[in-house]
Amino acid sequence: MTTTSVCQGLPPLLRAQLEVLYSQVPATECDNCGRCCQLSEEERRAGWVTMYPLYAIEYLNILDFIRTELPEKEDLLNFREEWPLRCPFRDDSLPGCIIYPVRPLVCRTYGVLGEEEIEEAIRRFGRGMPASWIEIFRRWEGSLVCPRVRVTEPEKLLPYMEGRIHYRYMATIEKLNEWVWLPQEERREEFRRISGKERVSRWTWGGFNALTLSPDDWFREEFPAYWRASKLAR
Repeated sequence: MTTTSVCQGLPPLLRAQLEVLYSQVPATECDNCGRCCQLSEEERRAGWVTMYPLYAIEYLNILDFIRTELPEKEDLLNFREEWPLRCPFRDDSLPGCIIYPVRPLVCRTYGVLGEEEIEEAIRRFGRGMPASWIEIFRRWEGSLVCPRVRVTEPEKLLPYMEGRIHYRYMATIEKLNEWVWLPQEERREEFRRISGKERVSRWTWGGFNALTLSPDDWFREEFPAYWRASKLAR
């Protein structure tokens, strides 16, 4: 396997491995109210972000899906807002998410665990873990609790709890993400000069679009200021 980029699309092997990871998350259903897809100004000031973190491998997966399945939505490739109040993939006319089959891990895990399941995961699988890790797990999963979400694959819950509290999902996606290199080669030297970094591993949909799909003149003239103002690139 070799590293890939936005120009090549996501190789089938990487996509298959990503889908295996996704399949381990219990499926859910909800009332489709869209509250998880949008923020208030107050929530944004408090640091909340929609569809974040988006890993580079997931960005390419979504990009391929739009190009092949939703060509009429290619305007979304021009979306460059780093921290929008509303997820650009939310469509109330459906209603729902237009990229639901390829939604990222952060969306798939939203609402899977309730308060009781979080504490059960700690009791069952947290023995021997540092207290600081337990507290991070409790805070992070607590921020994803939603009473309007219902798990439809309860048989997956226990292994999911164990994987979440031991950070296996994050470790797996970060390992897969090592094979994806953004920006693409023709922008890498300029990006290194602007940022002092070799690559971006996690960002938002708008951030990755600005990095990889913006016109060359915009990238040369506008991206340096965009990068300096960025708060979410990792």
